Amino acid sequence: MSEKQPEKPIIADGDIARGLRVMARLGAPAEVIEMVAFRAAWTAEIEASSPRYLELPSKVAVVSSDAGYTAALPHGRLAYREEMYDYDEEADELIYWPVEYSREEIYAYLRDMVLAYERPLMLMKLSWRVGFCVGWLSGLAVAQKDDAQAGLVLLAALLAPLLSAVPKEGCSAGV
Repeated sequence: MSEKQPEKPIIADGDIARGLRVMARLGAPAEVIEMVAFRAAWTAEIEASSPRYLELPSKVAVVSSDAGYTAALPHGRLAYREEMYDYDEEADELIYWPVEYSREEIYAYLRDMVLAYERPLMLMKLSWRVGFCVGWLSGLAVAQKDDAQAGLVLLAALLAPLLSAVPKEGCSAGV
């Protein structure tokens, strides 16, 4: 398994607090603001554990040079972790309920994230969506190493046509 330790993006607590204040001024519901704050804390916890992330294949690795890519890695890892738990209402607790993904499910997940069929995802830069996918695949690699590697190949196949029109120099601005 090819792993790379990315440079950690610097996101100050003040930036998160400022973002939460903007959300509140824009009228976001308190539950949404609380969830964003929790997710920020959880991703910070993931980053503090110094996780290892899979490395993109060289033909599409140019995407990893964008800061959005690195920032999205822990969010993808968190999304994978969250899928491994289910809430038991009777016991009022989270239960570890690991999911095993087929390659078809992995492809569908990556396709939907990269090609951004849903409007909120369309607003995210491609580099962020790819970083999210690599973070998710890196979580998957713990339990399904071969499938995660196959996922990287599928991800590269999805990205190649999107990147072929991007100039080689200065491409991070467009990615």
